[in-house]
Amino acid sequence: MKVQTILDQKSKEIFSADPETTLCQAIDMMLEKNVTALIVMKNKDLEGIISQRDVMRICHVSANSPKELKVRDFMTRSELLYTCGPDDTIEKLMDTMTDKKIKHIPVLKGNKLIGVISIGDIVKNLLDAAKSDNKLLNDYISGNYPS
Repeated sequence: MKVQTILDQKSKEIFSADPETTLCQAIDMMLEKNVTALIVMKNKDLEGIISQRDVMRICHVSANSPKELKVRDFMTRSELLYTCGPDDTIEKLMDTMTDKKIKHIPVLKGNKLIGVISIGDIVKNLLDAAKSDNKLLNDYISGNYPS
């Protein structure tokens, strides 16, 4: 299965923050949008990503208030960011997420950001596929399978 399959099934909205956003503003945005990461964009260019895990780590080690700290100083920068394309396989993403211990991967078409795939998106997709397969098998076994 391809990444595009998941993108087609989810909202097209991408939640993002500017690099100059304060950590406090980023936390507020994550809570308001009920997301666990924000893509960091400047002038429509992908700059990086900041996640709840990043925020927790920062708040734990920093003596400064989250109101004083900027996303730009703590985000995973684009050159260190794992990305994928719409034609990559879900299996490849699962391997990357597992190996690198990450939960979000931006999807790029060329240099343009077209979406974000989370581990939750993958789990939902796999669960839906398993339910569909299970229904088909049950229908087949019970004789309700169309011939």
